[in-house]
Amino acid sequence: MSKRTKLWLGIFWGMLLAGCGGPATSVLLPENQVGTIVALTGEAMTVQAIVEGTRQALQPSETPPPTAFTLPTAAATATQPSSVYVEASNRIRFEAGGTRSSISQSIGGNMAHEYLIKVMAGQWMKVNLSPAAGALTLEIRGVTDGVVLQSNDTQLGAYMIPSTQDYSIKVISPGGSHTYTLNVMVPAWVTFDSGSNSKTIYGHVGANNTVDYLVGASYGQTLSLNVSTAGVQVALSVLGWSTGEPYLRYVAEATNWSMVLPASQTYQVSVVTIGPATDFTLVITITN
Repeated sequence: MSKRTKLWLGIFWGMLLAGCGGPATSVLLPENQVGTIVALTGEAMTVQAIVEGTRQALQPSETPPPTAFTLPTAAATATQPSSVYVEASNRIRFEAGGTRSSISQSIGGNMAHEYLIKVMAGQWMKVNLSPAAGALTLEIRGVTDGVVLQSNDTQLGAYMIPSTQDYSIKVISPGGSHTYTLNVMVPAWVTFDSGSNSKTIYGHVGANNTVDYLVGASYGQTLSLNVSTAGVQVALSVLGWSTGEPYLRYVAEATNWSMVLPASQTYQVSVVTIGPATDFTLVITITN
């Protein structure tokens, strides 16, 4: 079996596992951008204000990795209490080069806050709302086709995006007033050129921020990472996308790392800086 075939099998298994469990080009062009957030752990515990930028997009010559998801069934409209007042929508805008956004707001009783975000077909979007003790709920649906990704739930959700469009994310408070934090992540897929087992990414990470990539690989393969900057300290983080298991935490301050992979799945590779903004070069290699 060729290296490329094994790699695509790894991506397929990763997508399949992620679907059951939940969730580049060599130069990142201006279109290849999404939101960002202060990263204090692999999942970013501390938040910052909404920042500006543009959505992430695949290069025209690229296609997303093979998908293993099922479109939501035709419950084409989500439901919410008729007495809930929906405030005017706000578009989530992102800092160039990032992959996360975090919003902290106060909401009154019997109200809903709506946020719009444009996401490309084939990308993953991970959404988390806190507190998640039943006081607040989430509704996520496509604005154009009404396809429901989540309705009246508070749990962490990872969604394979079925079609390119704006998605509405509603935070609903059917009871009293609350303060909440909404985290949204849209990581960038890493694809390898034909016949290559290595990818070089030229990226940018904002001050005290993180940027995330997804790469599919198979059990027994070796994943090697190297990140470098022009003097600014950054660190690598690696998680299993479907399991959430940490294999490398940014607090180890590693910039060069290699591991024989314990499972066939999609892996989340993150570049983190606790300090100034910086350009970086990330080299991702997968060998048998």
